[in-house]
Amino acid sequence: EYFIGKMTDNLLIFVLLILIFIFTFGTKTKKKQTLNKYDIYGLIFFTTTILIFWFLKHPQIRYGGYPIFFLLFCLPISIFLSLGKLDIKKLNRSFKFLIIISLSVFLTKNVIRINDEIKDYYFQSENYNISTKKALLIDSLLVDNLNIIIDKKKNKINVQSNGNTGDTSFKYVRTKDTKIDVSVIDVGNIINSVGPNHSARNIISKGKAVIRSHRFVGSLETNVDIDLEDFVLINTPSTLKLLSMPSFSGLSSALNNEAGIEFAYGNLSYKVNADNYSDIKAFAVNDGIGLILEGNIDRKNELINIEGQISPLQLISGIIQKIPLFGKILIGNEGDGILAVEYSMSGDLDDPEVKSNPLTIFKPRLFERTLEFLKSGT
Repeated sequence: EYFIGKMTDNLLIFVLLILIFIFTFGTKTKKKQTLNKYDIYGLIFFTTTILIFWFLKHPQIRYGGYPIFFLLFCLPISIFLSLGKLDIKKLNRSFKFLIIISLSVFLTKNVIRINDEIKDYYFQSENYNISTKKALLIDSLLVDNLNIIIDKKKNKINVQSNGNTGDTSFKYVRTKDTKIDVSVIDVGNIINSVGPNHSARNIISKGKAVIRSHRFVGSLETNVDIDLEDFVLINTPSTLKLLSMPSFSGLSSALNNEAGIEFAYGNLSYKVNADNYSDIKAFAVNDGIGLILEGNIDRKNELINIEGQISPLQLISGIIQKIPLFGKILIGNEGDGILAVEYSMSGDLDDPEVKSNPLTIFKPRLFERTLEFLKSGT
């Protein structure tokens, strides 16, 4: 279809050019023919042969056939026009007419093209304000009192929106240019900001969240960072499997209840593309425990490889951690504690193999943290 469409356009152009030349340079006054008709037939036959060979063997060469078609049409017309006697004055007028027409067409087409580019790609400014009482967004997310402001200047776009989902509100800000795409979502309840079938509902039941993401234009990978407050991790089969292990027998009552595990605050960061969640790093803290983890998840093959620690007595650890200099050495980062049980999850995402080291709860990490502290130079 592409070939037929392009060649049809060119054939129409050839016919138009032929008609223009015939009416411009054609004359009723004839002169004696000086060309040998066999030479003419031979030239046309040679051109036709080349055209057939190109069409059968090399039709994928986009511009290869255009000169051949042009010669096939123009040779007979040139011979026909050569039979007439040309008036020099008429010839000069004809050339001037053709030059004016050619320049007019050329300039008109380029002005239209430039205006279209300015309109579509390089416009100076566009602003939109959109408000609606109710809106149904992607993943069947129902939003009340939705307000959207879109400001686009040249190659940069800024989007701001806010609204209500359920009994909480949200704010959304996005900035995108030719290099980077950045967005921030501030939600009163992270669950109210996702659709009813979103995978987050299988992990968290509630919680305030600030979700930051950035992606370099042209890249398929997005960097995500999430701050959480007053949230609950749902008791998944993996969590229950972990807590049922002997290493956590003394922590189960502090960790487990019917709703899930409640935390005061936490953070989750990762990189995501179509196949993987990579460089996952997270911590969560409440008065009783601290939880840290890191690893990767293979989305395509539904595999998990996570390891981390659960630290009891987090309230005491939090107080010690605030001591200048020594708090960082004694406790470590957010989620670490004086004591810690190390664990790992690997294998199938829905039913991973869970392991823990019961000896690590008594393992002093003072020496290890001292080395880390000195190495960081802080």
